[in-house]
Amino acid sequence: MSTPALTLQQVQRDNFLRQLAISPADGLLHWKRLTQGEQTVVVIYMGLYYDAEFAHHFLAQANKHARPDLVINITNTWELDSTKLQRMGFKRKGTVGNTQIWVNPSGKEVWLLPPAKAVEPVQVVPPTKQIHPDIQEVQLYKQDYQDQKDDLYRRSKELRRQKDVLPSDEYARLREQWVKDYEEYDDSGNDKLQNVIPSQEGQLTPEEQEAKDQAVKELDELLHNTPGDFFPPNP
Repeated sequence: MSTPALTLQQVQRDNFLRQLAISPADGLLHWKRLTQGEQTVVVIYMGLYYDAEFAHHFLAQANKHARPDLVINITNTWELDSTKLQRMGFKRKGTVGNTQIWVNPSGKEVWLLPPAKAVEPVQVVPPTKQIHPDIQEVQLYKQDYQDQKDDLYRRSKELRRQKDVLPSDEYARLREQWVKDYEEYDDSGNDKLQNVIPSQEGQLTPEEQEAKDQAVKELDELLHNTPGDFFPPNP
C-alpha cells in the first residue's frame, strides 16, 4: 500500500516547523500558536539539528512561557571562540558571509564577526577598549538570569492574584511548577558561580580582575537577593 503524497500546504508547514527548530527565538515566538503535535515535531527537529540536550533546554524555556525577546550580541572579539560559546550553551546555527551565528535555547544569539583587519590609519584615533571575554561571559550570565528572575517574579505575582480564584488543586499544580523552575534557576546559577566561572582560564590585568570580581558579585546578589514577595503563597 503506497503512502499518500503530502500536499503543498503540508510540505510548507513542515518546512516552517523546521525553521522554528533551527531558530530557537522564532520557536519561542510561535510556540503558543502551535498544536501539541507541531510542538513535538519542533523539539524532535531541534534535537536532530543540534542535540537532545539543547532541545530539552529549549522545551523547558517554552514550557515556562519564556519571553521570546531576541537578544543579539554582535562581537568581533577574537578570544570569544566556539569553545567558550559552547560552554555557555550556544550551538552554531550557520554562517552568513563571514559571520558565524550561534544560538541559545533561551532565544539569545551571538553573531561572531571575524576579527577586524588592520588598515592604514588616516588620523590618530584612540583605540577602543575591548571587554575581556571572561568578563563578557559573566555579563551574559547576568543578563540571562535577570530575564529568568523577572519571569519568575511575574509568574509569582500572577499566582498571588489567582490564589483565591483558581481551584486549590490547580493552584497547587501551578505553584509546584513554579518551585521546580525556581530550583532549576537557582541550581544553574550556583553552578555558574561555583564551577563554570572559577574554571575560566583567561589572563586578566589587575583592572580587568577587579571588573570581573564586581560582575561576579552582582551576579551573586542577583541570584540570592529577592524581594519579600518573590515566592508565591503556600497552597
